[in-house]
Amino acid sequence: MKDEVLSKLEKLQEYLGILRNYRSHSLEDLKKDVTLRGAVERYLEVSIECRFGR
Repeated sequence: MKDEVLSKLEKLQEYLGILRNYRSHSLEDLKKDVTLRGAVERYLEVSIECRFGR
């Protein structure tokens, strides 16, 4: 169980790092670029899943 929690925390840290890289994009960029928006949405989704599980 402990290993599973640590693994999820490591993944969460990785995903949050990726999301931080997207901060340089404006809200307008996200609205215009469906690929960018999809990537951000997906990393948000998997981050939430790491925290609350599936």
